[in-house]
Amino acid sequence: MNGFDINTDLWFFTLFAYQRYGGHDDYDWLSDWQSEDSGGIVIEGLEDLQAVYASDAFGDKRFADASSVASLLVVIRFQELIRKAATHMRRLQFPFLATAHDFNMIYEVRRDA
Repeated sequence: MNGFDINTDLWFFTLFAYQRYGGHDDYDWLSDWQSEDSGGIVIEGLEDLQAVYASDAFGDKRFADASSVASLLVVIRFQELIRKAATHMRRLQFPFLATAHDFNMIYEVRRDA
């Protein structure tokens, strides 16, 4: 998912593909994808939340803890979307990862799990 906390006008995700799965020990391999640009897929239905991120309140230091928790919940919600979508991918034969820009919280969907 894009950097949603700084790109409040448009939330989207992009698909990347890799020749080899690099595992969870070191995520540097994720920056070297081998696929063509698939374009972004817009995330709809969270526009009210996007408006909160665009507001002055979101950047207010008094709400820093609430902002951090909200960001974690956005990433978890995105990962839940990917988990549900993966149930329809009948030919999924590779690890499928979901995260957001600048987050090391990576969810992995495996058909064999």
